[in-house]
Amino acid sequence: MKQNRIQVENYHESGILAQKILDSGIRKLAVVSCEDYAGKSTLCRMLALYFMNQKRIPVKLCEFNMRHPKHILNDLTNKSKKSDLQNPILETCTPPQNFMQLSSFERQKWLQQNLDSEDPDQIIIIDTSPIHIYNQNNIHPIHLKEFVNDFIIVVNTHTTTHSDYLAAAKIFESNGMTILGTVLNYHLGPHVKDYASLTHWREIWQKIKILTRKFNVKLKLAFRSLIKNNPGLENGR
Repeated sequence: MKQNRIQVENYHESGILAQKILDSGIRKLAVVSCEDYAGKSTLCRMLALYFMNQKRIPVKLCEFNMRHPKHILNDLTNKSKKSDLQNPILETCTPPQNFMQLSSFERQKWLQQNLDSEDPDQIIIIDTSPIHIYNQNNIHPIHLKEFVNDFIIVVNTHTTTHSDYLAAAKIFESNGMTILGTVLNYHLGPHVKDYASLTHWREIWQKIKILTRKFNVKLKLAFRSLIKNNPGLENGR
């Protein structure tokens, strides 16, 4: 598997990732995760703020997570966040609710109209559905491969195993898509440097707990069998 170009450990380092995007000349990218509630929308928002406020670059935010339609747009109207994202150089879009019921031609036409920019300086950021959660009403990230090539994977280190992450990365790379970088989301858990090591030891600990439970069950069954075959033991004789 190809090695990621860059890895950052928290949203607070999103500026590092944003600068890497600028240095690479990329003007269109999608943010994905392995499961829901990993922090994709938050990262999209942080990247948009960096581009607009620090670099004065126009941004287009596209909400493609049909499990939570208009998630980013709700951020825009939230009073606590409105002052951050109320910016004349910000543009937003979200597919119609019946998007997946449209014909293939209509879907392609909508994507082309909304994921292409007439402004060469504008950066398009797409918030996608989780890679491992798919149903007929979802716009799967793979559906976007004709319109966007570069992806950022957000990893919630408390819920995403390293094997799940590798499986997601393999899906992208086998479809000719590029993993631009990885954001390790530690806001719900310990701050560690090595995600692979973290998930490795977590998986070992889960196996230990399972083996311990199995051992306890076998020990109880053995004790009951011993008492049954030796009634005197129960009375201390």
